[in-house]
Amino acid sequence: FAPDYPSAYLGGWTDALGNFDLHGLYMFSSGSGEPAASPDSPKKTVVVAWLPGKCGATILPLDAKDTTPPHLVLPPAITLHGSVTIAGKSPADYMAGSRKDCGGFNVHIRAAYQGAGKLNDTLSISAYADPQGHFTIAGLTPGRYLVQAAIDNIWLSRSKELIVKAGELPAMNFDFDHPGGSALLLLVDQNGKPLRDVDVTIEAPAGPLNKLYRPKSLTSDNQGFLFVEGLAEGKSTLQLVDGKAKSDFVVPPAGIVGAKQKITLNIDR
Repeated sequence: FAPDYPSAYLGGWTDALGNFDLHGLYMFSSGSGEPAASPDSPKKTVVVAWLPGKCGATILPLDAKDTTPPHLVLPPAITLHGSVTIAGKSPADYMAGSRKDCGGFNVHIRAAYQGAGKLNDTLSISAYADPQGHFTIAGLTPGRYLVQAAIDNIWLSRSKELIVKAGELPAMNFDFDHPGGSALLLLVDQNGKPLRDVDVTIEAPAGPLNKLYRPKSLTSDNQGFLFVEGLAEGKSTLQLVDGKAKSDFVVPPAGIVGAKQKITLNIDR
């Protein structure tokens, strides 16, 4: 990584003896959204090495005047184990219950590295839970992470902070509320007139998967209707993007499109 590039511009793989050569990769976007000038990004050119699925990264500054081949020592293998449940049950047991089917329950867990600027994406790791909800995230780099889980890339857990140091990590568990179905909302003002093409935000757990799977805002159509999904069953809250008005609405059980709800927002015309 060089200071003026947003992502790695040279890369390579080691041979069986651990020797490596760097060559052109020209990856101009890592997906992290961190600009090259991010305050947390390295101020000098660095080489980053890791063993995917086993060992996290070591980061070594490079000096153009030093012709000695760099020697990198990877950190000890660090692994996080955990589980995901839905209303206290494993995904498989929840699907086998009496509630409406919520889909295939593909459970994605993302451990997003924090504090390394444009290196964050490279140091972050994703994993998927098995049908019983168990997951393993291997090859963590020492430092701070935000960890979040998602069901079917729709429903989000609350994020948890993880501080990674050498040694064994305690298990991390996520328990989702009952996944909700879809809500059909009609937005109107205090006079009952439809709010057309209005931008609103909806409360949802913040975290790395929120940025990946959820839009920053939603817009009502030309009749004032808004279709909402991906929330927990029960009460939720929306508000205008400018924050001047908000209202609660009800999310039905999963597998159900709820009856139309009229949502009144008191706004200045």
